[in-house]
Amino acid sequence: MKKIGGFILFIIAQVTTPIGNIIGFLFANVMFFDLKDANSYYGDLAYSKDQHSNVVMQKLFNVIMIKQNGEALPYAFGNPDETISSVFGKNERRETLTRFGRFWNRFLDSIEEDHSTKSIEEDETNER
Repeated sequence: MKKIGGFILFIIAQVTTPIGNIIGFLFANVMFFDLKDANSYYGDLAYSKDQHSNVVMQKLFNVIMIKQNGEALPYAFGNPDETISSVFGKNERRETLTRFGRFWNRFLDSIEEDHSTKSIEEDETNER
């Protein structure tokens, strides 16, 4: 039953999210425009999308972004309460990023210096 419930909730989210996006955009940019509020709103959206993408992309990212490096175990993508950048940071620290993973990590660092290191969420684990 849990799997069916999760699937139904996923479908509901897929249907209602576009409606929420339109209403959120209108409130943030048209009806009650306040640059500080809009920036905060979009920052929150980006952060939640980052966590969402960490779950959605986990199978692919665990294959193409991280590798085994001797004794150091890679830190897996997929925790729904953690950002992709945090996972990059943990794998950079363990030296378990693939060449492709290092490329994306450097790209993020070009936008903000030491981005993935600053993004590490020490209180999050991938044990579930």
